[in-house]
Amino acid sequence: MMRVEARPNVFFGGIFDESFNYVIPHERSSVPPPPPVSCKERRAWAWQHDGADAGETWAEMTLASNRSAEVTIADLHVEIVKKTPLSVGFIAECTTGGADPDKEQGLQIDLDSPTPKIGFISDYGGAIKEVPRWKLGPGTQDTFNLLARVRRGFLVEWRLVATVISDGKTEQLIVDDRGAPFRTAGATLPSYSDD
Repeated sequence: MMRVEARPNVFFGGIFDESFNYVIPHERSSVPPPPPVSCKERRAWAWQHDGADAGETWAEMTLASNRSAEVTIADLHVEIVKKTPLSVGFIAECTTGGADPDKEQGLQIDLDSPTPKIGFISDYGGAIKEVPRWKLGPGTQDTFNLLARVRRGFLVEWRLVATVISDGKTEQLIVDDRGAPFRTAGATLPSYSDD
């Protein structure tokens, strides 16, 4: 029914080079160097060491209906699984060059707020609006972006919960990172680059 790819390498119809920075909440000396793979592929290494996306997590989110009746996404809210203060750690930097794509359109999530707020931007540089209700006909889909930010010194594990209404029935649908919570951290920590 719903697909999400965290930090995709194809975004807005183009392949691009991107910097992938990860917060590792351990002393640098206790963590082995990353494998000699692409920046995006280092995410698995970061997660093996309790890592998180540094500063922001972005994803391409596809709402796809496989129902025979119209589907309405009536509500989206953030569920915080865990919020851990960061007192130790480092930022593993991996920069490949190239330009950042426009990531502003779509859902914007402020994870610094005590009750995380979700807004929607329909046009680049436009105002943040209330999240709309999505209606999907049978066999249709809609794709948009999701951008969550943390600026304070916390590692936040989180997921989205969607209320889905179809054929008179209401259910909750979890949007996460392939079965696990998204992990986003904001911190002023030393940086380490091993390009």
